[in-house]
Amino acid sequence: MKNILFLILIASLAFSSQAQKIKLQDGDLKFLKGVKDLGVEFTYDNLTVGKMTEEEYIAKKVADANEHEPGSGENWPNLWYGDRTDHYEPKFIE
Repeated sequence: MKNILFLILIASLAFSSQAQKIKLQDGDLKFLKGVKDLGVEFTYDNLTVGKMTEEEYIAKKVADANEHEPGSGENWPNLWYGDRTDHYEPKFIE
């Protein structure tokens, strides 16, 4: 029992020591000092998925879905654009 508690303690210390570490690769974050609110704007101009443009990717996924089940690809672009606001943007903010 003591071994299990010891392992849990060690694991919790290891995980908590890595939380919210930021590794700055370039630039300076001094401009954020004293900032309480930060506006974030998401733009998807010139978006690429792998080596494809967004339009090519959507067309490919629609064709793949229609090939798998005819008519199912027609809703795929709506799901793609909806995931931006429903999943990707909130995860980025988090």
